[in-house]
Amino acid sequence: MRIVIIGGFDIMKKLLLLMAVLLVAATSQAVIVNVDVQPSGTTYVGLAAAPDAAVNTLWNAMDGTAAANDLTASDGRATTIDVTLSNHSGGGDFGFGTNVLTKDGVYVDMATANFAISGLDANRNYDIYLYTIFHNDINWGDTTYTIGAISEIATSTSLAPTATDGTGWTQGDQYVKITAISNGSGEIAGTYIYASNRYGCISGIQIASLPPAAIVIAESGDSTDSTESSSAASPDDSFDVELGFVPDANVVITVTGTSTSGSDPYVSPVELTFTPSNWDTPQTVEVQAMTDGLYEGFHINTITLDPNSTDANFASAPDKLVTVNVTDVDAVVEWRFIIVGDSRGGDNGVNTAILSEIAAEIVAQDAEFVLFPGDLVNGSGDQATLQSQLTTWRDTMQPVYDAGIGVYPVRGNHDAGNLAAWQNVFSVDYALPTNGPAGEVGLTYSVSHKNVFVLALDQYRTPHRVNQSWVDAQLAANTNPHIFAMGHEPAFKVSHAGCLDDYPVERDAFWESLKNAGCKVYACGHDHFYDHAVIDDGDGNPDNNISQCVVGTAGAPIYSFSPPYNGNNTSYTVEQYHYAEKYGYLLVEVSDSVAKRTWFEKNSETGLYEQPIASADFDGSLVVDLNDLSLFVDKWLYTDCIIGNDFCDDTDMDQSTKVDIEDYALFAEQWQDSGVVVAVSTGNDDAEENVSTGSINLTSSDLELTHDGSTNQIIGIRLNDIPVERGVEIADAYIQFTVDETANLNPCSLMIYVEDTDNAPAFTSTAYNISSRTKTAGISWVPQDWTTVGLAGPEQRTPNLASIINQVIGRAGWVKGNSIVLIIDGSGRRTAESFNGAAAPKLHLQP
Repeated sequence: MRIVIIGGFDIMKKLLLLMAVLLVAATSQAVIVNVDVQPSGTTYVGLAAAPDAAVNTLWNAMDGTAAANDLTASDGRATTIDVTLSNHSGGGDFGFGTNVLTKDGVYVDMATANFAISGLDANRNYDIYLYTIFHNDINWGDTTYTIGAISEIATSTSLAPTATDGTGWTQGDQYVKITAISNGSGEIAGTYIYASNRYGCISGIQIASLPPAAIVIAESGDSTDSTESSSAASPDDSFDVELGFVPDANVVITVTGTSTSGSDPYVSPVELTFTPSNWDTPQTVEVQAMTDGLYEGFHINTITLDPNSTDANFASAPDKLVTVNVTDVDAVVEWRFIIVGDSRGGDNGVNTAILSEIAAEIVAQDAEFVLFPGDLVNGSGDQATLQSQLTTWRDTMQPVYDAGIGVYPVRGNHDAGNLAAWQNVFSVDYALPTNGPAGEVGLTYSVSHKNVFVLALDQYRTPHRVNQSWVDAQLAANTNPHIFAMGHEPAFKVSHAGCLDDYPVERDAFWESLKNAGCKVYACGHDHFYDHAVIDDGDGNPDNNISQCVVGTAGAPIYSFSPPYNGNNTSYTVEQYHYAEKYGYLLVEVSDSVAKRTWFEKNSETGLYEQPIASADFDGSLVVDLNDLSLFVDKWLYTDCIIGNDFCDDTDMDQSTKVDIEDYALFAEQWQDSGVVVAVSTGNDDAEENVSTGSINLTSSDLELTHDGSTNQIIGIRLNDIPVERGVEIADAYIQFTVDETANLNPCSLMIYVEDTDNAPAFTSTAYNISSRTKTAGISWVPQDWTTVGLAGPEQRTPNLASIINQVIGRAGWVKGNSIVLIIDGSGRRTAESFNGAAAPKLHLQP
């Protein structure tokens, strides 16, 4: 056959272009493939929501097998599309298999199946409907779905099944719709998670092709990755761009790079032009992430491709986004976060007094976020009551929110009475991350911040367990070096019953996953004290042991615990490192390679939250001297300090579990500022004398300074074994009292004296035994009102008594180890604790 060309090359070019347009139009026609997953003999109904359901009657039967190849489209066209289902789990058969619909009553709490579709057009949009069948004889709860491992997903669900097969198995309109783009090899694959209190399986699949994308991206290795650099001279990654079909007019694509923080990425070129003749010729965009002096850890940049054209198909097309995975090279500037939980109490379910103090500490410590492992409130099953309590908690924490500090709580058992209440309170401006698994969104989630990754785990959707498949996926995807996990319940029982070791097999799997990922800390609450235990897995490698830190110290009633840890520890050994029965919080200071943890507790005397520093007076001599230095050096070589181990003693002054250079710095500081503290040591060494009768009370549980009812009295305080040599000049000296009662009587004016003798004798019951002693000159004290029982602060501290103390220490007969008596008289009343009460008076001496 001879072909005659009229009009030369231009006509031929137009004919070829028209043929290309017709070819694209033909390939963009919708292709619908229906797959019946069920075994033969089982009637499938449904697909009412699928496109063209009424006319698409041709079905491919998998007949209970794992794969079906070269499927036929619903209109009879042959295709190369293959479907494979694999890796089902959760109990019973799920998705395929000879027993998939035997209705054997197997309970599936969390079932998963991998699905893979191949033989599709490359880089094309598809709608995929996954239909389910489930048994409806027991209505245990909702059914939810998660689709993972697919790029560019939009999912929708219908949970209103309309038909059954007469045996209790509901079929039909229950489905998940996925809109996804096939990769360059024409494949779409993912994981289908069916989370339900019913049992069921996949019963049908429908695949519908959609018009091709306006912009098609081809990434090397299916991703775009860049390491930050200060120069864009040699970009380290690129991707190719072409159009998905022939345009009627030129298409100009603007290319823009953006970053959520720091510097925007470099892209080149910033504009691409496609014509009807080069529409399918790839054009390359080069990418380079830029340094910005800001450490963000692994993070994301975004490249936006915005098409512009007179062709309406492209003018209305959405922007195409390319994600750039950025590796940060900037140095970490040390930063910090706080862990604390269990704040329930009597003020609408919250201990607002302590929680307010903790909130102020979080702000003052310049924390970047706070982890709160549960039991925010007393709780209730009534939605209104629980919601009101949680709102009180949130309001008390408002200063933290206002400071821009992230607040990340999980539910405790007291918070889990009503899900709607939790969801309502932690919504909108207070919303929690939504990256959790199906059925636990807003309850379980992860946080990636700078170089720290946190798993926040709800343990009440499935009591005393975690969602292990989600945990595994999160840990596998994490790139941050420091990993923390948080849940309300201890993994290894401490004091409280009801924790993760109720299910030891699942607990051990969880613990191993944390260990294998490099996690060093699991933080929890549930018990109302601070307990740091190290969980030894017995493999001989202490570097992979994980610390369990119970931080139930934000206001719930404090209670006591002492080892052993008598839960189901399986093959693990639980060792206590530090313990405190005080309100406080755990501060975590993060640098490049270290995440240092420091416990801060409320000082009962000052009311301040402080790091408990052990005294450098290791030998108990009441002065820091060369003998203490010798003891410190002896302990220096030990690296681990465990409570109860003789080698540690108090030389781990900062409770870091190591005797190190920081302890030496603390020791040196105390050496330089060495002072002496001597407390009343027996019940007979603080006494009261009735002014009128001279009678002596040696056993009182408190000391009224100085008016007791209708009686005025004189107070005597004897302090023994004063470790000060004769002639040492004391610069500062005071008595520290602790408040016993707040019934102040004003005006209150007191005088304080020292018995002017070499070695003051003990008090006796002889009348006037206190007032009859020879005294030095007196020092006046007009104390402020005492308003808080148990407080031992500046208001309960006498003026400087050094001048009259020196008068006694300077006597010719003074010897180190002698005793001193202080005498107080006057008018009014302040009531202090005595030795026989809760806190003996203490004499502070500073040379």
